[in-house]
Amino acid sequence: MPRPPRPSLIVRQRVTLLVLLASTDLGFAQLSLSLSPERLWELEQSVSARAGPDASQTNALLQLAEHYHEAATRGQKDTAEKAEGFLRRLLALEPRHATARALLGSTLTLKARDAHFPTTKLRLAREGFRELDAAILQAPDDYRPRLVRGLNSAAVPRMFDRQKLAEEDLGWVHARPISEADFGGRQMRQRVAWEYGQLLFRVKNTDKAREVWQAGITFDPGSTLAASIRSELNKIGKP
Repeated sequence: MPRPPRPSLIVRQRVTLLVLLASTDLGFAQLSLSLSPERLWELEQSVSARAGPDASQTNALLQLAEHYHEAATRGQKDTAEKAEGFLRRLLALEPRHATARALLGSTLTLKARDAHFPTTKLRLAREGFRELDAAILQAPDDYRPRLVRGLNSAAVPRMFDRQKLAEEDLGWVHARPISEADFGGRQMRQRVAWEYGQLLFRVKNTDKAREVWQAGITFDPGSTLAASIRSELNKIGKP
């Protein structure tokens, strides 16, 4: 029977992790779900005027949370706190709203990115990962929580050991027939192809990465991201 690690070894491992966290920024892929100032004001007024758990209330809270989560990925100050507030209000109304739970998890990891103290970074990151994983267990066949967790897992440092989850989630979303009107539309599909292709390329699955990237271009051939995908395809060349 293997002996458990010595306490001194555990302490050294924790110290090493905290040192890494202190010098690490967690980066996050964006979905461009921002609202216009007029629409933002309208939604904020609507949620402040109502408290009942009706569909329009939860939808407004989700749109606001998505907007502020997106702003937080770009590093805008105090937006992660705003996203968290709207998400917790939504979950108080609908505790089994898996997309809101996944976004809450991602928001907490964004707060971990911005925290000053390594211990706070670690606590928030772990709490965020727990919420993300709980959202998938709650709704394993809903592509939206998987999309949020996949993009989040692809972005966080490898020390958190989330890369395999990113590959599984983004591969699952990439393979699904999602309509243009769904969460993020063509832009989302292209972002998933870009990130999924990057993960495949890192593990030297070049042929699959090439296939995913080629599909990704078709979602929005004239976009800036499509140009980046073409650049990567040119680098790896033909099969």
